[in-house]
Amino acid sequence: MPVDVTYTPVEDQDAFDAASVNSRFTGVGNSIDDLPTYALKDGAVGDPHINPGVTPVSGAGQDVYDLGAPRLHAVALYPGYQTLGWTVINDGTTNLQYDFGSDLTLLAQGSMGLTGILVLLNVHLERIQDTVDATVNTGQYIAFAIEWKDSGGTWHPMGRTERFVSQGSQTQYINMDIPIRTLITRADTTTNAIREIRAVASYVNTVDADTLGAWIRKGNLIGIPLYADYPT
Repeated sequence: MPVDVTYTPVEDQDAFDAASVNSRFTGVGNSIDDLPTYALKDGAVGDPHINPGVTPVSGAGQDVYDLGAPRLHAVALYPGYQTLGWTVINDGTTNLQYDFGSDLTLLAQGSMGLTGILVLLNVHLERIQDTVDATVNTGQYIAFAIEWKDSGGTWHPMGRTERFVSQGSQTQYINMDIPIRTLITRADTTTNAIREIRAVASYVNTVDADTLGAWIRKGNLIGIPLYADYPT
């Protein structure tokens, strides 16, 4: 005899207290207790019976940039919000970017299948350098961001991932880790498929016309395609 195990989610207008949570899990517990013995045997429950939630699928990977010592990056002038023209973080030979190996088309929310790509970027910035007079002041910034490339070879900047770091008037090294996290969904890509992601940098100088550079020691870029069933 089938047993219905149902959990009622907590809605925005519902009370979130011990009583409301206990009542929900008590119902789930009672339903599980009613399961017959044969339903617990090996092989009785398979993938069709279990909501997958969020699980990684093939294509997940990472690119690591680590020279062991900082390297000065001559980065481009900030081109504007969500605009191409940034400099790709590079170890002198290889860009900090990841190729998924095939085109990934994201499905709409509520679909079963590939509905998002979780991107994790960390950059270790040792310090900012004014390449003209070597004096760093408040109002001089290095910016970092994430871009993705579609199957046609066009790169797309992601404005929400832009992060700006200032060294202030410090002369010492700041040795700062800049973490950037984002979930790329179909709302970002529309009908385009994703092939690659990359880490980029630029500079903003509100003090003078000097060019700024970034001493970067390490970068880590991870892309995790997610297979999910989002509730509608």
